[in-house]
Amino acid sequence: MSQSHHDQNSRLPHKIGTSQNNKNSFNNTMATKRKNTQSLKGINSIDKITGEFSTKDAATATSSSSALLLLLPCAVLTAALPGYIFSTAMFDMPLDANQVVFGAVTLVTVVMLVMAYINLADARYLAKSSELGINSTDKKAVSACFQQTLAFSVWKNNVMFIVTQLFISFVMLKGATATFPQINYVVSTVLPAGAIVWLSTYSQ
Repeated sequence: MSQSHHDQNSRLPHKIGTSQNNKNSFNNTMATKRKNTQSLKGINSIDKITGEFSTKDAATATSSSSALLLLLPCAVLTAALPGYIFSTAMFDMPLDANQVVFGAVTLVTVVMLVMAYINLADARYLAKSSELGINSTDKKAVSACFQQTLAFSVWKNNVMFIVTQLFISFVMLKGATATFPQINYVVSTVLPAGAIVWLSTYSQ
């Protein structure tokens, strides 16, 4: 009887130890599962955010491509304005004698104006769509938002270009380049166009 009681007491710590080990293993397993679940949630969140940005970028790129045909006529008219002014008696740059200069400067200016239009429109569209919470799948809202930002971009860039061009050509360089109005034309046209392209990469 005493021997049997002693055997039971000797097995008791072993059972307690085994039970404690099982409990620790269970806790470790549950902790691992919780960590894995949290990791999966984090990955899913990152994928969701990345997908939203990719969708917005794709929508913006598509809008920019489709708007290019609308921007070209506006850019051509704006870029041709300085050439028209310089071809008059105010600067004495006859069109027939300066066709190459007018053509080259107008072409370069058109390219830079279009770049400035799209840069500013894209940046402003991304900011406004995020601010207003526009869903990228809502084509009507996306189109309306981009048209508004595009109109603002054209207006702002054209005003900046024309005002700067007139100031440089009439105030800064007209007297100094009276003998060579071609220099005045090139500098006063290309410089403002390059400046607004640079500014458009930072403006919203």
